[in-house]
Amino acid sequence: MSDELMDDNLDDIVEKIFSKPPKERCSIHLELEEETAEIAQDESVERFIFNILFLITYKGIKKLYGKDKEMINLKESEIMVIKEYVRSYGYELVVRGNNTDRDPWEIIKSGERLINYQVHFDKIY
Repeated sequence: MSDELMDDNLDDIVEKIFSKPPKERCSIHLELEEETAEIAQDESVERFIFNILFLITYKGIKKLYGKDKEMINLKESEIMVIKEYVRSYGYELVVRGNNTDRDPWEIIKSGERLINYQVHFDKIY
């Protein structure tokens, strides 16, 4: 699958998910097409899945809050909405700051400097 085709497919997915209010948790089922599944097997499957989830979430943020908005610049209320969307496709969005277990917004609120942040997705079972 070409990068352009994959990008178009992701844009379609983002449009379908983020054009409506968040759905119930695990109610949206994302599946890989056979050709895409083969690509996932060629690289780390976990890394591939992370990249797809990250891109869907990143593009969703842009759709909802504007092209100049980055995850870390979202207000707490906005990140809560994004987390609801991510839950609808079966994952918990986890964002941590400064290589700790604290969320970046907590760090910023406390007056500390946010040096970096990490994002991962935990599968909801």
